Amino acid sequence: MTTPQPWRFLEPYWDVRDVLGWLIDRDPKRFGRIFNHGDLRAATFYKNPARKDDNPARTLLHAFQEGRLPSFRDGQRVPIEFWSTESINEIRNDAATRMRRQDVLALWPETWKWNQAVVWAVWRDEELVALCDDPDRRLYAERGAQRIRAGLRPAGSEQALRTRLRAGRITARGHRDDETAVEPVRAETWPESAGMASGWIEDQITFDAGEIRRELRYIPEHERPNELVTDPDWVVKKAERRIRRVRQFSRFHDCQRRRRWLSFEEIADWCARISGTVRRDEALRAQAYADLGDAMLAAEFGDGARSRVLYFHPDPGPSEERLRLAPEGLRTWLDFYGTDNPIITTEILSRCWLPRDLCRSWFERHGLTWPSAFDPPDARRAAELLGSRAADVTAAHLAAPTLRSPMETRQKPRRGPEPGSVDRFGDSDRALFPELEALMAAGRSLTAAASQLASQDKVAGIGIPASRAKRLADRYRRERGSGA
Repeated sequence: MTTPQPWRFLEPYWDVRDVLGWLIDRDPKRFGRIFNHGDLRAATFYKNPARKDDNPARTLLHAFQEGRLPSFRDGQRVPIEFWSTESINEIRNDAATRMRRQDVLALWPETWKWNQAVVWAVWRDEELVALCDDPDRRLYAERGAQRIRAGLRPAGSEQALRTRLRAGRITARGHRDDETAVEPVRAETWPESAGMASGWIEDQITFDAGEIRRELRYIPEHERPNELVTDPDWVVKKAERRIRRVRQFSRFHDCQRRRRWLSFEEIADWCARISGTVRRDEALRAQAYADLGDAMLAAEFGDGARSRVLYFHPDPGPSEERLRLAPEGLRTWLDFYGTDNPIITTEILSRCWLPRDLCRSWFERHGLTWPSAFDPPDARRAAELLGSRAADVTAAHLAAPTLRSPMETRQKPRRGPEPGSVDRFGDSDRALFPELEALMAAGRSLTAAASQLASQDKVAGIGIPASRAKRLADRYRRERGSGA
């Protein structure tokens, strides 16, 4: 398959195969990978849950026939009647038709993630928006610093995006990990200054890029404020901190199979459970977060002056690179944002982790039953096994018959000689004692001498030579003494 050409996404006119690729992927980073009929077949032949359209040629043909998408050939607009006799195969092989990019995106809009929306609100630059979606973000940081050194100036701020979100002029859409439906995020749930909408995280929220472009219009660079960024390298430094934190949290998360640490988010979710249902009581969740915060301020989660609470912020500043969150740090945030600000929960407490032993003590102080889900998998399996065995023993005891008298329950005597009373190889082993002593007199140890005789098949028995040599050496020690 052809290598993607993402820089072509910004071109004002697209050909048919560009549009077919956009219908399949809806991802600017993969734009331009459909170059011929073989690429199209490879992209649509196999089942792929990430594919947005399984029959893009039919979708495009219907848009032409219904007049929803204008098309052009040789600089002239193609009349709708032209498409009435076209087929899907002819669409797949069409190399002459062009469409305006803005018309295509109006029908099948581009979606942005939270970080892309913020980059557009600040810089109004399509290149930086496309680069910042890379999980590594290193290329975005380097290119951003290069553009700033060349004179790129900010055109807005993140606050402008938040103002329009709270006013309902821009609508975010949320998709939870365990659900297929997409729902709009209510405007009143967005905080004024920082943080995500209540009940949502960054990875669950997307935006209509066209809607953001209409509300936060592009500002030409000559109309932007004249103040230049004094430290262009802060973009690179910020990206490096983010990369380090992402890798650090990934390693930490991979080590949590033993459940040594528990997140505040998981603890609060457990406390919010409504017995007998899968629903959650948000009042109980808020109370759990408040109690955990009070315990932190009271230094209950630490060893003296050293806090044992870990705080993983996905995009840390220079002062947030330390993982330990001390009571003084939480108190500073409370004084800055306010006790009732949802940022305290969504951006701080929900990103904290607590050792399991301290969490168990906190449960005991609040009179809460310790959930087995917080124990390591091995401990849960052992508890389940012990419980099942105890139930089996109890059931067996209840079903046991009435005890009989000792005469009735006495087992029949075992047939044959008593174990250990038969010495099958005693005489043959003793007959080898003189050879053993001759070999030991020549300088060999008892074990070496017995092994040599066993390897020469002189020691009787059906076992392996090592076991027969051991039997011979043990008998010699018992009867002649180890120093003989």
